[in-house]
Amino acid sequence: ESKDKDLKTKNAEVIKELNKCREENATRLDLAKKSIHMLPVSIKDLTQITELYLYGNKLQSLPPEVGCIVNLVKLALSENSPTSLPDSLDGLKKLCMLDLRHNKLREIPPVVYRLGSLTTLFLRFNRITAVEKDLKTLSKLTM
Repeated sequence: ESKDKDLKTKNAEVIKELNKCREENATRLDLAKKSIHMLPVSIKDLTQITELYLYGNKLQSLPPEVGCIVNLVKLALSENSPTSLPDSLDGLKKLCMLDLRHNKLREIPPVVYRLGSLTTLFLRFNRITAVEKDLKTLSKLTM
């Protein structure tokens, strides 16, 4: 029961952060190191944010709604445990930096190859064994 209570507390904390971000019309949302297991669907309403920091959590997946945050420029997802990413992320036309270090990816998620605005992609410390030739479609990639 205490684990459930912890999760409820964490979720309440996250929702509070989301509401604060919306009220202040902030462009940066930092949810790093909060032991989050999942993101609320309401994250899709934060279309003004340009930076989303989720590193150091316990996320096993991202909700497709993250693809609605159309102004996102930086997405930091390192130190979580997703095995893939939702296809809806191809809605992030302004995304320049994607940090996927220290995750459990066995391949570069197919949607990554459709993020044409990416300049920085961090993939170290995953379980990736091959890179698709589609990587060349990311012409702006510098590192």
